[in-house]
Formats: sequence, C-alpha cells, structure tokens
Amino acid sequence: MASGVILARSLGPAARGELATVLLWVAFLGMAGDMGLGFAFSYFAGKNVSRVGRLWGVALQVSATTGSVLAIVGMVCLPRILGTPSDTVVSGFRIALLSLPFTLASGHQSFLLLGAGLVRRFNCVRLFLSLAYAVGIALLWVMGRAGVLAYVRVFLVVQILGCVFAFALLASRFKLKCGGGEVRLSELFGYGMKTFFSSVAGQVSLRIDQLLMSIFLNPVQLGNYVVAVALSAVPGPLFSSLGIVALPRITQAPDRQAAGKEALRLVLFGLLAGGAASILGVIAVPRVLPLVFGAAYSASVLSAQVLLVATLFQGLNLIQGNSLRALGYPGRPAVAEGIGMVISLVLLALLLPRMGILGAAVASLAAYAMIFGLQLLLLLRSSDLEGRRLLEYFNWKRGN
Repeated sequence: MASGVILARSLGPAARGELATVLLWVAFLGMAGDMGLGFAFSYFAGKNVSRVGRLWGVALQVSATTGSVLAIVGMVCLPRILGTPSDTVVSGFRIALLSLPFTLASGHQSFLLLGAGLVRRFNCVRLFLSLAYAVGIALLWVMGRAGVLAYVRVFLVVQILGCVFAFALLASRFKLKCGGGEVRLSELFGYGMKTFFSSVAGQVSLRIDQLLMSIFLNPVQLGNYVVAVALSAVPGPLFSSLGIVALPRITQAPDRQAAGKEALRLVLFGLLAGGAASILGVIAVPRVLPLVFGAAYSASVLSAQVLLVATLFQGLNLIQGNSLRALGYPGRPAVAEGIGMVISLVLLALLLPRMGILGAAVASLAAYAMIFGLQLLLLLRSSDLEGRRLLEYFNWKRGN
C-alpha cells in the first residue's frame, strides 16, 4: 500500500502506467517460469521434511535455467507484443527481466520453508521483499530521483537480495545439497504442471485486464486502473494469510473429511472478516482514494469500489485453491480457474471497449464470483463432504 501511494504521487498516471506495463509483463513471465513448482516444493517438503535439502538443489537449478531463458525471450518478444512501446518501457524491460532467475529462486526457496512448516520464515521472505521495495522507492523519492527506470532498478536489487535472504533462512535450518539425489523429477513436475495450469488460468484472470490495457489503452487509463487495484488490495493480506495457513494444516490433517472441515473453517472466517472489510472499503473509497493517491486519480473511484467486492471472491478463491492443492488435487483448481479465465476474456472483450476501466472491474468481479462457486463444489467433493449439509460442518464441538 505504501509503495502504491509513493509510486502514484511521484510518477503521475502516465508514468505510473509505464511502470505497471514493465512490472506486469515481467511478473507474468515469472509466473510462467514457475511451472507450478512452488506448490510442488511445498507439498513434497511437507510430506517429508528430510528431503528439503535435496529439493533445494533442484529448485536452484530450475530457477537459474528457466529464469535465464525467459529473460532472453522477454527481451526479444515483449517490445514486439506491445507494438511501439516508449523508450522508457523498453529500457525498463531490459533491466527488470534480469530479475527473473532471482525471483524464481526466491519463490521456490520460500515455498520450501512453508512446506516444512516454517510459516514465520516464509512470511519473513515475503515481508522482506515488500518492505525493501517500499524503503527503496521512498528513499529515491525523498532524494528527488524518482522515475520509472530508477524504480525498476530498485525492483531488480530487491529481487536479488530477497533470493539471498531466503537462502540464508533455509541454510540456517537445513543442510542444503546442490544435487537432486533421490528427488524424483517426474513427481515434482507431475504435481507442478497440474498446479501450473491452475496458476496460469488464475493469473490470466487476475492480470489479463491490465495486460490488455497495456496493449490497447493509453498509459493514463492503465495508471488509473492500477491505483484502483492497489486500493482494492488492502484486504488482501487477510486472505493470503489464510491461504498460507491452509497448505501445511490441511496437508497434515488425519483424513480427508477433517481436512475439508479445516478448509471450510478458513473459508468461513475469510468470508466474514473479508466481507466486513470490503463493505467498509466501498463506503470509504470516494474520500480515501483522492486523499491518499491524489486528485489526479479521481476517475478510479468507481472501479476501486467494484474491485473491492471482487477482492473478496478472489481472496476466498485463494484459500479454496490452496486447500485443494493440500488435499492432493492440484489439477482441480485449474478447472474452476480455466472457466473463470474464459469468462474474464469474453467479458473484457465486450466491456473494455464500451466501459473502459470500469468494464474491466466488472469483468473481474463476475469471473471471481464464478470461480468461487465452482471451487466450493470441488472442495466439498474432494473432501467427501455433502453440499446440502454445508451449514452443519460449522457446528461441530471444539476439538473435533
């Protein structure tokens, strides 16, 4: 949130849109390069903590290879995809793409920490990345050196430091080995690729609106939308926390029904707490957004209100998706995410030309709501729970 405010105020809508273009496409390539292995490392580390050292060796090799290849591909292809991007955007790509190997390694190492049950250390990596970036851009702003390329350089440095920090946390707890040893790559990639399709569909549903705007709309409109997204993400830490907790707790549940009930507990808590936060946010946005981000972004107000409601469903989807993965069904979230992706693409094609950034917000809301309903049905089925008795699962005695 702090980063979003600094970026919005120091750059203005047009330059904010250029920075968003650079980081969005690089993040999308990073998600593609993950190949679902982050969740695979978490799952197999949770099943057998003694394998963490060997899993780290595989993670390091995959991150370095995949990240380097994607950086080269991105440097060649991204300027062509965007048609005639500005010189600033092209230079930003050249800098930001260098971060991909480090971003992948940081993510894979942090998921090993999570799978091993070291949730606090996992969160330390995430917190470090967020705080380091916020501090870096704040220093540049105070020093009068704000600019798109300067902020991109900070992003690169933070990704490198985050990779080193995650390594230090792992090395302090486990004996790390560079070779894969007894780790079966077929198991990792088999689980990972099932999760990968879910991640791709989920990220397409989550980011396709901004990616399309970077191609078809001007930077000012994208800058306004990015601010709306930033404000709507305020309840996000609640849902990401519940999603993180779901992985180790459900993986280690004694049976499928117990795991399903634990998942439903987390979903219900997210619905109640997140719903209250969304309602308060919708009421407060008309005053808060111009005050915090600046009057130049007043056109973002209505989109931010719609996106706050969409964030509720998006957050619940994160909890349910991780619950399904922890139950050993990494491919099932892909079914719901794939349907949501199709809905999102169709609605964006219809609404974006007519309604602009508001149309993108409405498309996101509809897609996330559909994904929520489908994943809930899949969760009940995967844990042998009956939908018609849904309310009864919240009435068991404490300790059951």
